[in-house]
This record gives sequence, C-alpha cells and structure tokens, in this order.
Amino acid sequence: VLMSKQNAAKDLQRDLQQRVDSLSVLLQGKSGDIEVLERAITPTQREASGRKIVSLGIAVVGLFGSIFFALIRELLLGHIRTIKDLSYLSDFELVAEFQQQNELAPNSAHDSMGYRRFSNDLQITMDGHDCRNIAIVSIEADTAVSKTVSQIATSMANKGDKISLIDADLRNTAHPITLDIKTAQVMPPLTKILSGDETLPKLSDDRLCFVPSGNIADEDDTAVLRIGGQAMTMVRGKIEEASRWTLYNLPPIQEEEAAFEALKNIGYAIIVVKSGGSQSKIIKQSMARMQKHGIEVIGAVVTEVPASLTSGGEFKPINQFKKDLEQA
Repeated sequence: VLMSKQNAAKDLQRDLQQRVDSLSVLLQGKSGDIEVLERAITPTQREASGRKIVSLGIAVVGLFGSIFFALIRELLLGHIRTIKDLSYLSDFELVAEFQQQNELAPNSAHDSMGYRRFSNDLQITMDGHDCRNIAIVSIEADTAVSKTVSQIATSMANKGDKISLIDADLRNTAHPITLDIKTAQVMPPLTKILSGDETLPKLSDDRLCFVPSGNIADEDDTAVLRIGGQAMTMVRGKIEEASRWTLYNLPPIQEEEAAFEALKNIGYAIIVVKSGGSQSKIIKQSMARMQKHGIEVIGAVVTEVPASLTSGGEFKPINQFKKDLEQA
C-alpha cells in the first residue's frame, strides 16, 4: 500500500512539473523574451517577390502575343510593300518602285530620273509586244496612278516622242491630271467629248496631246460609265491613229466595272500598287480576272515605298516588322 502511494506521488510530481514548464513557455512568449539562436545577417540582394514574377510573366506573354499577332496579320492580309513582294504574284517584264516623297523636296531629281528610266524601258517593252496604247491602272483607289501616268507621259514627251495622254478617270471624287508642258496640245475635256457637247479636233504636231477629264466634280455618277461605251472607242481610234504611243489613266478597276471594260478594249496594262495599302490576295484575284479576259499586264509599279525598305535597292523587311510589332 505504501509503495502504491509513493508511485502515485511521483506521477503527480511529474505532471505538476510539466504544467510548470508549459506555463513558463507561455509566459515567455507573452513577455517578448526571445532566445537568440544565430546572429542576423544583412541581405546583399533583393529576393524576388511573387508579384514581380507575375509581372515578368505577363510581359513575356504580351511580347510573344504581339509577335504572333503581327505574323498572323501579315499572313492573312499579305500587304504589298516593295516590288519584290509584288514579283511573287507574277513574272512582270517591267517593274519599278518609287519612294515616299520628301515634304521638303516633293519632286526630286532622283524621282525624275526613275520615271525617265521607266519610260525608256516601257517603250522597248511596248515595241516588243507591238502595242501602241497602254492603260495605267490600279486595283484599289489612292495609289498615285494619276501622278505615275503624268510623269511617264512627260518623260516620253521630253524626248521628242509623239505621245497622247487621256485622263479617263471620270469619277467625281478623282483628282484631274494637270500637266506643266507648254508644247502640249490640250484637247476639249473628255466628259464633253463623250457626251457630244464637244468634238475632237485634228491633232497637231506637238509632242504631247493631252485630253483632260474635265470638271468632273460637277458631273454625276453616270459620267464614268461612258468610258466603257462606243463613244470612248471612237475617241480612242482617232487619237491612237495620230500618236506613236497613247497612255490612259483609268479609274480603279475594282471599284468601277466601266474601267475594267475600257481596260479590256485597250488590251495592255501596267498596274500601280501603293506600298502597304494593297493586299496581295486582292491583286492576285484581279490579275487572274484580267488574264481571263485577255488583258496582258506587262508591268507593275509600287509607289510610296518607305525609305527604310529601299536602301540601295536592298530589301530590309525587319524594319517593317519592327513597325508592325510596335503598332500591335
């Protein structure tokens, strides 16, 4: 009995000692006393936080997303930027590209030399095809067709060749061609000739015969329809007979079916494309239709090419890719 009581007393002592130890730990935690286990070391660099990692991940995803978007847009749209892009669609006999105009020097000597070189090559190409008349056309609007055809005609006339230029873009939103050649024979407006209000006079021996479109802003929407009719055919016959070469400025063939009809009657064409403004898919479809109707495209011109894409004739697509990436 005494031994049992002694063992019970020892158990009670151990239990009381454990409670005392627990209370001591609890009191030390509340009082703030801390036992120093090791000396604190000042950090030498910042530790990456989770917020910074998430921000970095978002930036990387956004960068690759922009690149992917730019590539997909280029593959789907396929904008023509230089003559090399256009040459993938067809094997043109005659090609040229002209840079964006400098605001301080809109008509540089370099551009004049380029148009003169192009006109020389055009004459050789037309002689090879035994054709004396050709249309300068675009698929879409705002591609500087009027400027291109006027520069070509001026270059030919300055060499003493007998050239006729007919401005047949009779859309009331078009910009009529104006020529600064004193020796040019200016005919009555084409709108008046096609409507019967004016007659086509006899061509003189001047180097350039110019048939302006007229005051097309005052015309209705039906004026452009006359360029595909019989009256236009009669005008063409008289002018082409007295000229060595005849150039036509036509409306965009995608917007005006009458322009396509006139182009079909002429038979030969040079297409003008604006850099970055025309899609290769649309151009390819239009050229396939022209070929189906027997229209022969013998040349192509790309206008408004950025200087960053034409450095000494070398093609630098990475510059344009960077611009697309910044825009995206």
